[in-house]
Amino acid sequence: NLKVNSYSMAYIRMTEHMVGGARYGWGGVLPVLDMSMNLSVPTPAGPVGLSGKNQALGDVQLIPVILQWVHNPGLFSNFQLAAQLPTGSYDKNRLINAGTNHATLSPSWAFTWIQPGGFEVSSWFQLNFNQRNKDTNYRSGTEYEHDFAVGQHFGPWTAGLGGYLYQQISDDVAPGLTNGNRSRALALGPALTYFQPGSGLPLVSMHIYRETQVRNRTQGTSAAIRLGWSF
Repeated sequence: NLKVNSYSMAYIRMTEHMVGGARYGWGGVLPVLDMSMNLSVPTPAGPVGLSGKNQALGDVQLIPVILQWVHNPGLFSNFQLAAQLPTGSYDKNRLINAGTNHATLSPSWAFTWIQPGGFEVSSWFQLNFNQRNKDTNYRSGTEYEHDFAVGQHFGPWTAGLGGYLYQQISDDVAPGLTNGNRSRALALGPALTYFQPGSGLPLVSMHIYRETQVRNRTQGTSAAIRLGWSF
C-alpha cells in the first residue's frame, strides 16, 4: 500500500533565440514528496509487516534544452533534454525515499495537433537512461514513456481522455539479480483543461488515471491538478 503526494514547482523560460527553426528555451522542476508505504513480506515463519514514511525534497530536474516548433497554425512539436539529479532525501536503510540516489538523463519529443473544429490529439515520447545507485550498486533499466491525450475544445475548455504507457525496455542490473525486474504499466482516465489567453487567469489542468496491466511496480490511481501562469 503506497501513497504519494507530490507538490512540484516548474519554471520554463522560452526565449527569442532560434535553433533549426525552433524557439529555444530552458527550465527546471523542484518537487516535494510526502510518501508512506505499508507492505507484507512473506517468510517461512509467516508474513512480516513493514512500514515507512518520508516527507522531503525530491530530485531536482534541470531542462537545459527545449526546442519548440510551430509547423502550421494547428500543429506544434517540441524536443526536450532533461537531467534528473540525485538531490533528494535518501537513505539506503529507509524503506521509502523521496530521492532516487542516481542521475537520470531523459530526452523527449512531443506534438499537439488541433483541427479547425477543436479536436485535439497530443502525445509525448520519452526515454529515461538511469545511472547506478552507488549506495546499493543497483541500476534500473532504460524506461520508455508515452503520454497521450485526445480531447475536444469548447471555448476555453478542453475535455477528453488521457493516459500513459510505461515500459522498461532493458533489464535492471545488480549483484545477484537474474530476472531483470522489467516493469510496465498502462493508465487511462478523464482529463479536463481550462485556458483563456488574455484573461489573466491561470491555465488549469486536471486528470484522474487508473493503472492496469502493471508488472514489477505499484498499481493504483493517480489524480493531478496543474496550475500554470504565463508572464
